Amino acid sequence: MLAGMLARLNTLSLDEVMLLERAGGTSAVHQLNSMSEATDRRMQELYDSGHLSDEALEWELITITFCFEQIDARRIIVLQDSIERVIYPLWWDQNHLVSGSNGSLRAAKSCRNSRCFHGEGE
Repeated sequence: MLAGMLARLNTLSLDEVMLLERAGGTSAVHQLNSMSEATDRRMQELYDSGHLSDEALEWELITITFCFEQIDARRIIVLQDSIERVIYPLWWDQNHLVSGSNGSLRAAKSCRNSRCFHGEGE
């Protein structure tokens, strides 16, 4: 499911990814200006394990909504290198915990809309 979405996003330019919208017209892509404790821990784990360089710590941390049509807590957390114009997937935030939540999480609904990148009925 996640691999399919990442493969579909890979067909878009970075500009197209950054302009993705939800059904209501709100952005599906957000910069994480303030990080939760979970985000800080995860970034430190990735850095300590050697998966992130010092340079990567200067890149923007971005969250991408998994489903554009349904209310869905799932997010993909990525690092954006604005100079090289690429994004690097970091982790799968299935419960919207890493990128923060307003506490109104709902179970994901089935989506068959062609606007979504996660695939039919997933």
